[in-house]
Amino acid sequence: MIYPQLHFTGQVWRPPYEASSQLLQITSGCTWHKCKFCSLYHGTPFRMSPLSEVEEDLKVIRQWQPRARRVYLTGANPFALSYSRLHPCIINIVSLTIFPESQLFQEVVDGSYEEEPEIERLIEIRTLIDRLKIKVNLLGHHVSNTIPVTGALPYDKAVLLHEFDKAIAEFPEEELKAYRNRIWHL
Repeated sequence: MIYPQLHFTGQVWRPPYEASSQLLQITSGCTWHKCKFCSLYHGTPFRMSPLSEVEEDLKVIRQWQPRARRVYLTGANPFALSYSRLHPCIINIVSLTIFPESQLFQEVVDGSYEEEPEIERLIEIRTLIDRLKIKVNLLGHHVSNTIPVTGALPYDKAVLLHEFDKAIAEFPEEELKAYRNRIWHL
């Protein structure tokens, strides 16, 4: 039997704990190419994946991994593309991963979906930390995180929850948005 191949260019990586997730190449290469620490996309020029490749890959995913828990858009910087370029891909992905009768699906299809506020993101991370019942090491100490998260659960749960409660109470939405907007590489 011949198994269909997905379209990937350059290095591809997926953490082992995401084995049931699916990667979908939207771009290849990196728009920046100047990070001293990164060797993932070295020598791979940035390009958009043709919509025909994305659609072919989605057909393969539907057939071979129809219950993918998550679909990650890959290619170093797929969000460098404008909404109008990403929209056809997103509609196809949403139809694969979200129930068509859901409100979220309809919002994406009709273009009324709005990104959640920064405070809401912090509340969601806080809720995740609060509800996790397994031993896990968290490392979210990256410049793109408005609140660094580093700790081991359940041992550091109280400290992490305190930090998130403090941030949620003290940081205004405008300040968090301004921080994220100053990160030029996002």
